[in-house]
Amino acid sequence: MQGREESAQAYAEELEKRVQGREETAQAYAEELEKRVQGREETAQAYAEELEKRVQADHELIEQILQNSVDNILGIRLEKIRVEDSKRLDDMQKAVLASNELLRAELAEKAQMASNEALRQELEALRTLVQALYQSQLGKPADSIP
Repeated sequence: MQGREESAQAYAEELEKRVQGREETAQAYAEELEKRVQGREETAQAYAEELEKRVQADHELIEQILQNSVDNILGIRLEKIRVEDSKRLDDMQKAVLASNELLRAELAEKAQMASNEALRQELEALRTLVQALYQSQLGKPADSIP
């Protein structure tokens, strides 16, 4: 009887170690995905700054051309270019943000999957242990457990 309790205790400790290991793996994966998300956010920021410089440069060019008495049609056309660049910047920023959100969702999904799998394995191991204890205690086959 004592040996079975010790065996059950040892098995429970082993299961706890496995669960802890899986949690650590899931945490490491989550941290890696967070680093990737952070890297993409930094890239997006650098790209946004570069585009902002371009937009600013375009704006200064527009002002210079207008100061040199370029007709109104050319000024309107250059303004359209600036607006298009600004729209492209907005579109690119939205695309990068959407990509980051997808990575965050993937991170949450992977963490949930890792957690669920560990719990399923732990439940299966406990079911097997309970069946074995039931059979050894009552002498009935494990199949008769509800």
